[in-house]
Amino acid sequence: MNTSQTELLKSAKKATAQKNYERAVAFLEEAQNFEPDFEITLELIDNYLNLQWYNQALNELKYLDVYHNSQSFEIYLKVLYHNHLIISFYQIPFYLKKAQLLKSEYKKLYDDYQQVFEKLSISKNSQIIKSNFMNTMAAGLLKSRQNYEQLKQLPVEDFVQVARTAFLAPGLQPELRVSLIEDLIKMGRVETFPVFVLNKMTEVNFSQTSLYFNSEFMVRSAAIIQEKVTDLSVRQLAISQYTLLLSQLYPCFDIFIENISEFVFSFLQYFGILGDEDFDKNDNPYFALIKKLNQSEEL
Repeated sequence: MNTSQTELLKSAKKATAQKNYERAVAFLEEAQNFEPDFEITLELIDNYLNLQWYNQALNELKYLDVYHNSQSFEIYLKVLYHNHLIISFYQIPFYLKKAQLLKSEYKKLYDDYQQVFEKLSISKNSQIIKSNFMNTMAAGLLKSRQNYEQLKQLPVEDFVQVARTAFLAPGLQPELRVSLIEDLIKMGRVETFPVFVLNKMTEVNFSQTSLYFNSEFMVRSAAIIQEKVTDLSVRQLAISQYTLLLSQLYPCFDIFIENISEFVFSFLQYFGILGDEDFDKNDNPYFALIKKLNQSEEL
């Protein structure tokens, strides 16, 4: 924090003490323009909450390490509450476990807020959000992520019901399916879900499913691409294209692909990433799958 930020923060705290929250925000936003700072961010979010500017508080979270201390974590909980982000709240244990904080003061704070978030589930807006999304699906407009973030305002069981319905839609956008699956994983759901992937229906237990980029398939694929493609810029493009194509198969890679190495090599060949070798695309069993994935991505 530089000298100017320090002075602005001091002025902001004085304004906050006088309950002049808008003036405090003005000082803090000016201070934040220099560069994001933890203490300034914390004060700014707190003042946004004082003003009931909940969306601004939510946007400011990207600058806050919410697990820095109990104060920042509680601010995070308050922001989730005021933005009715029920699903995000119930995903917190996933992150606490990942950070080995399940027996910490953070878990105690989380437990203290459980009852508060349970009351949010009674909100009338939940039915409106659910109905809007269901109508979007019924109208065949699932190739858009429109209103997806609003789904996180739903009660848990309503969110699960929406996900179950979406998974059965053949036209579900892969990016949306990935988001729904990963959100369910983070919520700790243990039941089996029927999922429609590339014209095939399969039963998936998300308690045994990894996040997309953490899956063994994607980790091994990335390692192979890094080994085979030495040019950094070409490698980055290859991984980006591979990620987009393979999202269509998540979380059922093994149903379509038996040998990861062969598939990755076929992918690199198909798109000429390994060079301009003369090869017969009909001679490789994976080329038909890659072609299908590529055509779907272009639609």
